[in-house]
Amino acid sequence: MSPTEPRQPSGLTRRAFLRAAGVSALVLPVAAGCSKNATTSGSTTSQAATTAPVGSSAGSSRPARNLGSITLPAPSLGLLGNAPLHIAVAQGYFKDAGVDVQLADVIGTDVIRAIQTTSPIGVAGTIPMAVAFSKGVKDLRIVAPMYGAAQNDFIAPANGTVKTLADLKAGMKIGGSIPATPPTYFAAAVIKKAGLTPSQVQIISLGRAPDSWTAAQKGLVDLTWSNPPFDTTLIQSGQAVRVISAAALAPKWLDTALATTQKNIDEKGDVVAAVIGAVRRARQLILTDPATAATAWAHNAKLDPAVMTAALKGAPAAAWAPAIDPAGVQACIVAGHDVGTITGAVDLSVFVSNKFA
Repeated sequence: MSPTEPRQPSGLTRRAFLRAAGVSALVLPVAAGCSKNATTSGSTTSQAATTAPVGSSAGSSRPARNLGSITLPAPSLGLLGNAPLHIAVAQGYFKDAGVDVQLADVIGTDVIRAIQTTSPIGVAGTIPMAVAFSKGVKDLRIVAPMYGAAQNDFIAPANGTVKTLADLKAGMKIGGSIPATPPTYFAAAVIKKAGLTPSQVQIISLGRAPDSWTAAQKGLVDLTWSNPPFDTTLIQSGQAVRVISAAALAPKWLDTALATTQKNIDEKGDVVAAVIGAVRRARQLILTDPATAATAWAHNAKLDPAVMTAALKGAPAAAWAPAIDPAGVQACIVAGHDVGTITGAVDLSVFVSNKFA
């Protein structure tokens, strides 16, 4: 782990999660395009808090009902977009709703497997969900927003030649991630925004954000993708400059959402509703009391409170909008079509459920 990479909470590893869940293959055929969303996070989890909520002198209220324990899978728990999960744990919101939640840090396809088999709800990228839906997994549903904006940033070394988008020139290289993922999609959008073409600026596949930053430090690329709070640390320390954010390139975007299946809605709707309600409270806390929200996030994720505060402050307002924006979902679907991972139709009236709105 690099000195700038956030420490991750201890707990259930991806391997342990899959073994415990008995998940070895998809119940329905999920497209190979639902590949790992490369990020800064490791493969660990955080468990439901048993102490008083962070920033509160009293414990959380006693739940009116006991809905039992669940494992909630999410890709890359260390990301800004997953802050509401940590806040809901630390503040006791899940327990208030009557459900004991253990978070599992997994990759995107694991979430789709899990909600088809053992987990009633999880956090998934809109594009991987739409890919699977378009390939025949018609039972998948997006039920609430998690992060309603694009999470990627494009950064460059502070001592480099690229400080603004105008500095990106023909012959330079830009770091992307795995092909057909949002970082690579937005890398192409950055090139276009700079008035250049892919033939003039080469996109290099670099994997996770720490890997891409290492490449930038070594001069292998002039500009590269990243994610907060990883790049928040780099920018605060003066090592990097943010050249442009993906949110500026795609004002309408639903990066991640709470995801489930129609079967889970029909059979475990009370649990699904409880989790949505707890996450909704956490997202609202970010808007109304960001200082407490940042402290709670840092406490549960074992990260630096100052960095978490800066990361929350830097998020666009749309990130925590209370409802799913159909335009944001549609933008993700268009992007999936553009990169060739979504080849079929996605009926938003079915794919997006308003049952818990």
